[in-house]
Amino acid sequence: MKQHFKNLCGIFFALNLFFGFIGCDNDSISNEPIKDLVITEKLTNDSIYGIAAVLKSDETKVNLDLSNATGLTEISDDAFMNCKNLVSIKLPAGIERIGLSAFENCSALEKISIPKTLKEIDLFAFLGCVKLSFEIEAENQNYISSDDGKILISKDKKTLICYPSAKGNVVIPDGIQIIGIDAFYGCSEMQTVIIPDSVTTIQDAAFYLCTGLSKINISKNIEQIGLIVFSECEKLIFEVAAENEYYASSDDGKMLFSKDKKTLICYPSASGDIEIPNGVEIIGENAFESCSNLINLKIPNSVSIIEGGAFEECSSLTTLTIPQNVSKIGTFAFNKCTGLKSITFEDTETWYKTLDYISYTKGEIIDVSNPEENANILPKLYDVFELEGVEYPIPYCLYKE
Repeated sequence: MKQHFKNLCGIFFALNLFFGFIGCDNDSISNEPIKDLVITEKLTNDSIYGIAAVLKSDETKVNLDLSNATGLTEISDDAFMNCKNLVSIKLPAGIERIGLSAFENCSALEKISIPKTLKEIDLFAFLGCVKLSFEIEAENQNYISSDDGKILISKDKKTLICYPSAKGNVVIPDGIQIIGIDAFYGCSEMQTVIIPDSVTTIQDAAFYLCTGLSKINISKNIEQIGLIVFSECEKLIFEVAAENEYYASSDDGKMLFSKDKKTLICYPSASGDIEIPNGVEIIGENAFESCSNLINLKIPNSVSIIEGGAFEECSSLTTLTIPQNVSKIGTFAFNKCTGLKSITFEDTETWYKTLDYISYTKGEIIDVSNPEENANILPKLYDVFELEGVEYPIPYCLYKE
């Protein structure tokens, strides 16, 4: 304990010498050159958070060298989040994990040096690092980077893990088979994406919040697209290869369907008044999520299932009619639809709410006869479970026999 305290004191004494002007007017040092900060002491998670706090307390841009520091096996969750003056960082040898959101919104970060020991990178680790390039030790058995260092790729070159600096017109390297979870999340300056025929899978949220993305091709071998992949891509047009056996698009390219056009997978650019094409039987999970400019939606009688989260966060949606043939409505279908004034069920007879969203076993009867009450009740159709002071929603789904 004493040694740990001594190490912390030494680190923060050195930091205070380094940032000798801490407490001064930031305007007076805003044009300071980039400074090199080298730390060789034994580090703990607490000391990393402390270092980050000092970095965030001033505007001086810093190259941080931890390569010869000892004691760390991970960069913890949120460790350097919002360190907007961190320009580069060399991670210590021995690091095995980079935690959740560890460098999120480090908008000045241009280079991170990754040692051979790194085995795991958690979600959102580099979200918002719009200038970032990766320098990876050649002996690392899990990761490599593209030739320009901007794309982080699995060692076998099959999975594109992330490309946080993507902008303009992006071409995904040939040979990539999987576009990973959150790979391009929040790359708002990206305009078009060309996906090679080698790609078979696009994982969850891969292009989430790419608000500037206007065109993407679904190449011929893509057979699996995850959840909320294109949510909040409000300008997006799909170009689906004619040879693709799993997906198709609408004539205007705005809607993505299953190949038989029975499932509407997503419509990220939906706004104003929209009519779902007749023949669609399933409105897919999160199909219209975060379409905040969607006002009115006409659902055809061909629809029988509305899957979970289908209209989640459609905050401008005002009225909705559930056709006669709909028999199942998934969890959170209307969650955060704050503008809803009415939800009209054409068939109001014997609807049930249940927690069993797999087999839809019979639950409690729910009255759906009042459109205005439906608009108040259905967006909040969940119970709350509290554990250690944290509330967790337990959502219901609806079905009729």
